[in-house]
Amino acid sequence: MVEGVGEAAVIEVHLSWGEVYRAGEAALQRSVANLKKKREDAHGAEQDGGLGLDKHWMGCLGEMAVAKHFNVYWHATEFGAIDVGGVFEVRATDADYKRLWAHDDDPDDLRFILVHAVPKKLPIVTLAGWMQGRDIKRRDWYGECNPAKPNGRPAYWVPNSALLTMDDLIAEVVF
Repeated sequence: MVEGVGEAAVIEVHLSWGEVYRAGEAALQRSVANLKKKREDAHGAEQDGGLGLDKHWMGCLGEMAVAKHFNVYWHATEFGAIDVGGVFEVRATDADYKRLWAHDDDPDDLRFILVHAVPKKLPIVTLAGWMQGRDIKRRDWYGECNPAKPNGRPAYWVPNSALLTMDDLIAEVVF
């Protein structure tokens, strides 16, 4: 369960092990494409040994779960595209307590979904909540994720208690 968000508000998506594997393949494709084109990770994200596989895999698991839940196409490796269905940006984390984030250059008009893809809970992935891009960008939410251990990557960090429920998003979205 997400701290600050009720159990009924989150959605568990059950991926198959084949889908978990496919997310790993897509992560590898993203990592190789970034190496080949000498692309740097956005906003100073640290890489695991220079490949970024963990972060890419986490992102792919989150995107796949959102696409599966909403029954929309997941492009997987199309660089620069909106993450899912042309309407969702996905922020995936590896722990249930972690929060939704955005940066100044993230789109205001898209919906950002927080996904918890906790490795020990796979193949179950949790859609924890969401918020519109413009609503995330509150000055009082801007700063380091953990001020006690700054990493030089400030962003807007949404308290989990401020997330909108997935039920609200489902009622709002029509494809």
